[in-house]
Amino acid sequence: MISEENVKMSHELLLKLLAEPQFKYEFAKVFLSYYPTVVNEAVREGNDIVLNKYPLLSTFSVQIFMVPTLTLCLVKEMNLLPMLLGCLQDIFVSYAGEDGLKWADLYETTLHVVEDIRFVMSHSLVPRYVTHDRRDILRTWMKQLAFVQGMNPQ
Repeated sequence: MISEENVKMSHELLLKLLAEPQFKYEFAKVFLSYYPTVVNEAVREGNDIVLNKYPLLSTFSVQIFMVPTLTLCLVKEMNLLPMLLGCLQDIFVSYAGEDGLKWADLYETTLHVVEDIRFVMSHSLVPRYVTHDRRDILRTWMKQLAFVQGMNPQ
């Protein structure tokens, strides 16, 4: 098993490597392939404890999603927004029919996904691309809003 010190050093190395644009792009593609796995694991477990196993998830999200040109490439080439909306849908569906108690158990996971969507949509080129070229993403978002309108707000 890898020691905690080695894990910490590996994380620091990754953060330093993310300063190089080509590495960041390649890393982002791999990161996105694992992102739904983490969310699905939290949904399956029914709590946010899973996020403790991945302490740099938020850090990597910020490092990747705050770069406008990279984010637009990921939206276009890797279907970033449909992936994030799919994760959010999985969370919402897991709450359906519940008495509202489960919502609190996945609060951090939900917040993380919503914040990542916010980061992605904060770049002016992304909403422009979505509204002009990917109206299917808008339809998905509207369906999710309609779905949560009927949920228990507690």
